[in-house]
Amino acid sequence: MEVRMTTPEETWTGPLDVLQRQRLEVGTGGRLPSEAERAEEHAREDAVRTAAVGVAYYQDPTQDEAYAHQSLSRALTEFLVAIAREAPPSPERSTAIARAREAKFWASAAIAGQRLQRPRPPITGGD
Repeated sequence: MEVRMTTPEETWTGPLDVLQRQRLEVGTGGRLPSEAERAEEHAREDAVRTAAVGVAYYQDPTQDEAYAHQSLSRALTEFLVAIAREAPPSPERSTAIARAREAKFWASAAIAGQRLQRPRPPITGGD
């Protein structure tokens, strides 16, 4: 899902960009808004609502994302086995296991969240 809003300053892409940066107007300083102002505000609110749906609801991973999640799971499995094999039972070992799981959590969140972020510009080769 891609949401684009163009302002004089920039173009926002991705639901998180819209949710984090778009400001919905609360009032017009006591005067009645013009028809154009009402239409513009309605368009902004629709874009924010579309962005919120993109963030709030589960989206099945793409094939590439599923592969990346599996790769992280395999790496975590091997790392946890190494911790269990090499580190004696202790509070530090428990912390190491918890932090390894946390690292996988954040890496998985990065994979899942990449479609919610602004696309990165293409990398060009150096001359």
